[in-house]
Amino acid sequence: MRVEFKVQGSGKDPYLVSFWIEENQCKSQCSCPAGRFKGKICKHRTAIFNGDITNLQSDNLEDFDKLKEIIAIDSSLYCDYQ
Repeated sequence: MRVEFKVQGSGKDPYLVSFWIEENQCKSQCSCPAGRFKGKICKHRTAIFNGDITNLQSDNLEDFDKLKEIIAIDSSLYCDYQ
């Protein structure tokens, strides 16, 4: 299962924030400059993980239920960054 959200950051175009399960571990990724570096904490992922939709640009609020399922499988704080 994979969920993706478009989140407006400081750039012109929204960033793509993704969460998925891989080998029973939650993984996440963001296309922002900070998020492209493995292990770097990204405010866009953190916001979506915490349910903050302030800067959400995609119209897929229903995918937050899927994100909750992913987090339930592995509740590691913010998931592993990719």
